[in-house]
Amino acid sequence: MIKKCSSTFFSIKPQKFTGIDYVVEGDYSSASYLLGAVAILGGKITVKNLFKNSKQGDKLILEILEKNGF
Repeated sequence: MIKKCSSTFFSIKPQKFTGIDYVVEGDYSSASYLLGAVAILGGKITVKNLFKNSKQGDKLILEILEKNGF
């Protein structure tokens, strides 16, 4: 199949796609707002896919909340 894009031609060869299951790690930065709100206002929250061995620097929010009694 040949596609035309402006004045440049390129060819797209048939390909095969094989899907897999993959868990996308949650974002500590985004979750920190919810965690902080629950810490201030009280209540409970469950946030999934925030991994303890994450390399995200914002995971320190968990230590900060814990040190402050939350």
